[in-house]
Amino acid sequence: MLAESPVIDDFDLAEGQRLASLELAAPQLDGYEVLGLIGEGTYGDVWKARDQSSGVIVAIKRLRRQPDAQSCAEVEKLARLSSVRGIVTLRQVHLAAEPYCYVMEHLEGGTLGDLIRRERQLPFADAWRIYRQLNEALAYVHSEGIVHCDIKPENILLDARGNPRLGDFGQARGRGPGGAALGTRFYMSPEQARLEGLPDPRWDVYALGAVLYEMLTGIKPRFDTEVSSLMSAPTGSGSEVRDRLEKYARHLERCPPPQLHRKVKGVDSATARLIDDSLSIEFSDRPEDAAAMLKRIGQCEHARASKPLLVFGGLAPAIMLLAVALVLWAVGSSTLSSLERYWKELIHANNPIIAQSVGSEVESLFNAQAEIVRQEASDPALFELFRQSHGSAPGGGLRSADSQTQFDQRLEAIHARHKGQVYRWSLARADGMLVANYGGLPGAGGSETVGIDRGSNGKNYAWRGWFNGVIDRAESLDEPRDEDLADFRRRLPRQAFVAQPYSRKGDNQFVVIAVSCPVAAEGAAQPAGVISGMMAYDQFFTQMQATASRLAGAGQQIVIVNDQQQVLFHSDREAWQKSAGESFVAPRFADCQHFKAALAADAQPTTKSTEYIDPVNGRAYWGAAHVVKLPSGQRLAIFVQQQNRISPLWSRASWLAAALLVVGVVFLGTNSYALYWTLRQSGAATRSAGASAGGGHG
Repeated sequence: MLAESPVIDDFDLAEGQRLASLELAAPQLDGYEVLGLIGEGTYGDVWKARDQSSGVIVAIKRLRRQPDAQSCAEVEKLARLSSVRGIVTLRQVHLAAEPYCYVMEHLEGGTLGDLIRRERQLPFADAWRIYRQLNEALAYVHSEGIVHCDIKPENILLDARGNPRLGDFGQARGRGPGGAALGTRFYMSPEQARLEGLPDPRWDVYALGAVLYEMLTGIKPRFDTEVSSLMSAPTGSGSEVRDRLEKYARHLERCPPPQLHRKVKGVDSATARLIDDSLSIEFSDRPEDAAAMLKRIGQCEHARASKPLLVFGGLAPAIMLLAVALVLWAVGSSTLSSLERYWKELIHANNPIIAQSVGSEVESLFNAQAEIVRQEASDPALFELFRQSHGSAPGGGLRSADSQTQFDQRLEAIHARHKGQVYRWSLARADGMLVANYGGLPGAGGSETVGIDRGSNGKNYAWRGWFNGVIDRAESLDEPRDEDLADFRRRLPRQAFVAQPYSRKGDNQFVVIAVSCPVAAEGAAQPAGVISGMMAYDQFFTQMQATASRLAGAGQQIVIVNDQQQVLFHSDREAWQKSAGESFVAPRFADCQHFKAALAADAQPTTKSTEYIDPVNGRAYWGAAHVVKLPSGQRLAIFVQQQNRISPLWSRASWLAAALLVVGVVFLGTNSYALYWTLRQSGAATRSAGASAGGGHG
């Protein structure tokens, strides 16, 4: 399983005994005093010693077997590398006689592996410095055609200042044909583990990326305890070794890419991508050698160094722009807020007065109409005429033609008495059947002929609001509904009901408002019928428009709503007709909270001011609602409303702010790009100089 903690090898008792025995077999080399065992490498052990002639502390690496010709040639190459900064200095070589060894400088800082085990995780700055210095040294190694093949923390020594030295070139090979070289688990790339590919600098790129990952996280990349145990177990034949290495390579290829380095403080996106590329399983995805890595390192460092300049170069103008914008916004907001407060104060002061004045006129108009209809409904002779005219069964026709004539004559006389006030009269029985029509309605499309109209006689009108005293059902039915008849029976005698506007269809179509009253005698158990006086909606609308023009100011609108939340009048007639539809049945806006709130007031006239959305035209208004109560108990709410004149100013201010923001963004973008381009050019020059320096002897 994958481990998320650093691996620390435990030395058991047997291992301790082995090391004790090894101490007794210290190498004997003329001119050097061996002081103690430092550690073991792949091909030998390393001892701390003192040069007796100079007193300098050195390190002696003793080889386990006599080196072959290729090893000697590699040591000669290493002798040339020892003068390079970042590589352990080679002092003497003893390969011709026993003990087979060479003498190197001794570094008091110990190995990088010791430091990682001690500190667990290194600060980003320290890890990055070590990684960069190692790449600088390795770039020269690669330029000389040598691949180290076994880079790991234990092969990296630290001087007293903490600067790294790359050592232990026992596995080093020349580039191209020259034999495979075995590295160390979890620092070794998969193609190196398969012992099939030719030595390539990309092996070192992978290993050094693994070292950086471990310095930052304290964990070897793609570490797995089972694979580690398998690789550490004693081996037998060469085929068993190859089998273990193949399992290791397959493990690397199955593992997801390492991610912990992305959570380390200081690792930006460019650095994270550098580590990802260096640890790529795909051979071709890794940078080709340490020199290529140095260029990537320079790019990362340049990006980090440029970031404060980019931030400052963009931040300073941004702060200035923001400050100007805030000042303008504060001044503009304060001014607009003051204007809005003043405007609302005027609304609260003036609109309630206008609403009360309009309400008084509406109340007088409907009360006058209702009083006329109420007087005619209270005539005992009309009640008696209804009673005598009924057929033998409910719902039947009139008793005789004489009854029809009497109804017609009755309405003609009523029409004559109230000519010019009520234009058309209708009579309906208690079962909803219309028995008489008389009069004519003036309208914009032409006037009806004044006289008797029997075209609708005998039809059911219980579904009409003027009959049932509640609401239009918006459809005509042959038979009355039980609920309509029940509503009619609940109507109180001598209480006139103002119906909502509705469309009367005939030779000419008119929108009318009907005021109706039950026909009942004193002491009667229930009404015998309904008398309805109608006025043309055009007449009502014209009168309300005149009232609005006289009382309301510019931009103010009058809206009248009944207690069924139906709009009886709206100054915006076009919008009202559109919402009412072709039938001109006033829509019921039951979900309008401001209508409900106004009409839920007590019986006394009240005035309320509020902000709301007009359901007829969908616009926002500030206004006052004055509620009046008619003698029938109906309530009407008169709204005097007007649109917020400050809102367009807010909108224009928002557009201006957006325009300034766009200009500011363009300015900042141009400024930032110019700064970025300048830094990029300087960074390219810096990276070119750095790459040249990385290829030298240092």
